[in-house]
Amino acid sequence: MRVAIIGQGYVGSALARAASAAGHEVLGIELDPSRIAELLRDSDYEISSDYKLVSDCEVVVIAVPTPLDNQREPDLSYVKAACYSLKEVLTTPVLVINESTSFPGTLRNVIAPILGESHLYASAPERIDPANEKWGIENTPRLIAGLSQSSTDQAIDFYQSFCSSVIKVSSP
Repeated sequence: MRVAIIGQGYVGSALARAASAAGHEVLGIELDPSRIAELLRDSDYEISSDYKLVSDCEVVVIAVPTPLDNQREPDLSYVKAACYSLKEVLTTPVLVINESTSFPGTLRNVIAPILGESHLYASAPERIDPANEKWGIENTPRLIAGLSQSSTDQAIDFYQSFCSSVIKVSSP
């Protein structure tokens, strides 16, 4: 399966490595040139800043930062920017998974309205503690829910290919 992971920070790059090791063809999208250079030295997956390369992917995972704003709410500007860039290149329906930390309703009220109705949408909140040697991406239970049964099922299939415990929850 061809998978694009938008954002190559500690969450996106860990996810990209795990998905690549599971046999997926992974494209990491990163806009910071220094981060791209760093990742190119030791990554086993494709890394680029060119969103056009996402057009042939079947799964798109959004794993961009959501820093807290002045009101201590998640700043969704990076999520929105990623969605607007994706909207320009996604020509066929794909499964879009949000891993970025945000609040309930982000998938339904922010991401889906920008990208449109033709896609499937799921949420799989990031669960990475980069300093933890016991719990990694493969053995930390993942919570998954989609906006439809089909999106939930497809997201579960994707995460089960590299995570030992995937838990379906009732809604994103």
